[in-house]
Amino acid sequence: MPPHTLPIWDLPISAAPKLEFSGVGRHGELDPAHAYHYPRHWCLHAYQYRGILTIDGTPHEVHPGTVSLVPPGARFEHRWPGPDCVHFFAIFGLSRRGATSAPIPALLRLGARFEAFKDSMEPVVYGAATRPLRAAARLWDLLWTLAEFPENASENAGPHPALMRAHRWMQDHPAELLRLPQLAAHCCVSGNHLIRLFHKEHGMGPAEWHRLNRIRRAEQLLRHSSLTVKAVAIETGFTDLQQFNKLVRKHCGNSPRNLR
Repeated sequence: MPPHTLPIWDLPISAAPKLEFSGVGRHGELDPAHAYHYPRHWCLHAYQYRGILTIDGTPHEVHPGTVSLVPPGARFEHRWPGPDCVHFFAIFGLSRRGATSAPIPALLRLGARFEAFKDSMEPVVYGAATRPLRAAARLWDLLWTLAEFPENASENAGPHPALMRAHRWMQDHPAELLRLPQLAAHCCVSGNHLIRLFHKEHGMGPAEWHRLNRIRRAEQLLRHSSLTVKAVAIETGFTDLQQFNKLVRKHCGNSPRNLR
């Protein structure tokens, strides 16, 4: 399988996680795949086998010694190649209060450090029911270990997942007014962090980027559809026709009527 771009998550680690449940997954030939979706919880897995982890439709290979993190809201599926496939897992919540967060790829190959990581995960897996506070504290320490792992910047790492979610929202809502708090919540980051991500990637904030995309869509409609200028303006979310004319002239070098 050719490698796919690994998403990078923004992992909030200012406060201890709230451990919901944990355990040991054992799967085999009669149970070749499982799909999961946790709207409010993160998922940590430590693998001792080769298999396929699909996150939001994109497959990634996992190998013995790999650890994966999947954020709330993502849909993911595990596929196992044969019998006796074993992994440790923990399902937990994280608070976004506080300023500390860490960019971390969806998959990390720990190599020689995996056995020590797995041993440290045993109190999380086996102690959650009897010593929940200690299990949560150990999980918090493991998350910091992953955040500080020296090889957590992958060559295959792509755009920040919050950017990808924001781009998707903009594509799906070309005529909607962008409200930063709601968009940031949709992307699971703070408003200030989303602004920083857009400036780093595009040199402008999300509102400016969304407006520019709406103008680009308007230009395509003006050039290649039979819609009136007013209809194009409404279709791309501009209720003020005078403002629409100015923006089209500024970004497209001509008036809307002359682009027909």
